[in-house]
Amino acid sequence: MLDWIQSGGTFVIFGGSFLFVTIFVALNRLLKALPSPVNKLLVRWVRLILVSFFFGLSLHLTILESVSLWRLWVIGTLVWGVFESIYAWVFIMAWDRSDFPLFPTMKGVDDVNWPANKRFFYIRDWIRKNQYESIGSVKYVHEGESLQQVAVFRSPDKEVVLQVMIIPDATGVIMDQVAFNTLCQNGDRIITDNSFMPYGGAYPKTWMVKRYPSVRKIDILGSRHACRLSNVGGGFQKFEEDLKEWMEGSQIELEKVNIDQGLLNSRNDRKEFGKLSGEGRYRIWLEFLCLNYFGQSLFTK
Repeated sequence: MLDWIQSGGTFVIFGGSFLFVTIFVALNRLLKALPSPVNKLLVRWVRLILVSFFFGLSLHLTILESVSLWRLWVIGTLVWGVFESIYAWVFIMAWDRSDFPLFPTMKGVDDVNWPANKRFFYIRDWIRKNQYESIGSVKYVHEGESLQQVAVFRSPDKEVVLQVMIIPDATGVIMDQVAFNTLCQNGDRIITDNSFMPYGGAYPKTWMVKRYPSVRKIDILGSRHACRLSNVGGGFQKFEEDLKEWMEGSQIELEKVNIDQGLLNSRNDRKEFGKLSGEGRYRIWLEFLCLNYFGQSLFTK
């Protein structure tokens, strides 16, 4: 097989490159038709395998014929990994030094614009079946641009708050994130979500966060949250707070604990040193790579 590949030479390289581009375009179109972090994960792995293979094959057929294709394939994988790592670090540094706020401005709205796709139809159907009531909606904006919409619902017993986040990515694909919240009588907060955004920060001691980025069905995530509540054994507060004040209070609490733990710079130092400390940048970098290739969050409690 390898001898046949070698005999093709240049034809194999150009033919393989054309095949790679074709597959990559097809995968991206599939991703737009079926947007999901799980599908993005699969696309990244396919891209890694293809790029590293054609990298190794090109070297083997041109200047490194004495080195086995498998070794060059492994080297290509490592090269791509280094490239992805550098790209992630540069992206984080650029965001850290930009004028983009740590928390964009939050505005209350009457309702969110629900995307017309099957994923959101499924979420809304689950909400209706489980008799969750709407308690408000907000959107996050920066310089007039809407970055994220959040529809918030409450369970019939008022003990579970459900946040449905509608997030457009850089390519225009609209993604969903879901978070279940329950407040305990002792002040603890139980959070179960499927967020795929790299966080990397710390949480308040009273927050018990479990993150499942690869779980995309709201019924499965809801069952996991219910299981966590049953393990606690009861004693939950009924949610009666003002929604906007509660969400803004959560942001303030997150910012304070991350400043105290040295992951965020104080507001007075951010203009000179950026929003994140060195350790904060490192943790987000690790989280970014782990989510992109393994679909797991490193920093949950």
